[in-house]
Amino acid sequence: MTTDGTLIDRRGGRVLDAAIALTDLIRSERVAAEEAYRMAPSVREALGRVGAFRMLVPEDLGGPGCALPEIVRVMEQLGYADPSVAWAVFNSASSSHLAARLALAAAAEVLTPTDGFFGVGLPPTGRADVTEGGYIVSGRWPVVSGSLEAAWFWLNGVVHEGGAPRAVGSLTEARFFAVPATQVTVEDTWRGVMAVRGSGSNAVRLAETFVREERSVSLVGASSHDRPIDAFSVAVPFGTQSLALAAVAVGIARSARDAALGQAAGRVSVVSRTGWATWPSVQNTVAAADATIAAARLLVFEVADACHDDVTLGGIGTVNHARAHSVADHA
Repeated sequence: MTTDGTLIDRRGGRVLDAAIALTDLIRSERVAAEEAYRMAPSVREALGRVGAFRMLVPEDLGGPGCALPEIVRVMEQLGYADPSVAWAVFNSASSSHLAARLALAAAAEVLTPTDGFFGVGLPPTGRADVTEGGYIVSGRWPVVSGSLEAAWFWLNGVVHEGGAPRAVGSLTEARFFAVPATQVTVEDTWRGVMAVRGSGSNAVRLAETFVREERSVSLVGASSHDRPIDAFSVAVPFGTQSLALAAVAVGIARSARDAALGQAAGRVSVVSRTGWATWPSVQNTVAAADATIAAARLLVFEVADACHDDVTLGGIGTVNHARAHSVADHA
């Protein structure tokens, strides 16, 4: 918000512009990426260069500082281009807000290189034993998207002290630990899958490794930051991630619609010798699908915009929070 109370429009930006511009490249590399079970190098380089992997990193930490409306639109466009790329980008981008919860020196370390991809071990399947100055972290995380592209990993583990899990209030404490890719072993477990093959969602393993306290983040305890946390870096990840995933689904539907249109345009009945595209039943089906997809797309964008305006004014309200999850379910 500006000093005169005017809302700042964050519904577009350079990451969205880049996603649109890179669509042809991403689509052209889909087959190669699926055959390699990982993101194509040219796509990884191009998306990293524009900050797609760290959309939630604030501008004062060198990131694009994307607001929710742009993130949702980026994910919809990437879903249209290639669902595997969209899924991998979502995992990295949605975890990038964790860097904003670190102290400045640690954040600068984790955010180097500036185009780096974050691999995320989301379930707390690791173990972190408290030691002087930090933790001894070990474990295995079964599905980590973009594992071969990652410069850093956020690995989630249960904190142990004195041989037993440590509690924060009534909860068992789990923390995310920032670990450089050089210390993580990627297991070749993704070959043979049927869906999102190009996401490279292999298992990763970490032998007992010392991680400094300042390179860990608790999502239930106090933050270790020494800077104000931007409202979007808190509200976007926890309140409205479902909208970004819904946008991917809408993008996939838009791509499927285009594929159906292309198929109908090129098919001719062997009986009547007429093209499918001329059949009223096909036209009606395509028109209904097109209207449904267009409506879902606009509604996801509208709710993302409304949530953005709520946060700008102080926080996502109950109504828009409910709308976000409802719209995501329907999308």
